[in-house]
Amino acid sequence: SGSSAWIERIEKDGLRAFLEAVVGDRLPLDRVDPGYVRWYIDETARNDTAFILRLLRLLAGLDLSDDLPAIRCPTLVVVPGTRNTPGGPYATMAAKIPDVSMIHHAGEPQSLCDAFPDRSAAEALEFLGRRFGTA
Repeated sequence: SGSSAWIERIEKDGLRAFLEAVVGDRLPLDRVDPGYVRWYIDETARNDTAFILRLLRLLAGLDLSDDLPAIRCPTLVVVPGTRNTPGGPYATMAAKIPDVSMIHHAGEPQSLCDAFPDRSAAEALEFLGRRFGTA
């Protein structure tokens, strides 16, 4: 799985080197300021590596898909294009969460909120307004 490969790479190369190698999977490097990319790597690399490895090991063996039908509130799922594989976790969420709204961003990297904070906030506010009314 992705988590297993990440674990091996972080253990071998360290967290910062791993982040530098995969930042293009997380951010659209052609559309964000290079200074932001450096800041993103610097801040993310400040995480405790041992904790990150424990978290990734937990996630690698965790499957909560059978619990998804128990979600009873309207749910917004924002799908990055690079992670939307047939039969993958987003397809499972779409099929199993009873009241789900999906926004698909084809071809976009994983860290959509980091790369596009204004768009992400607007999408969340639109969903909340549509589902719960405006305040």
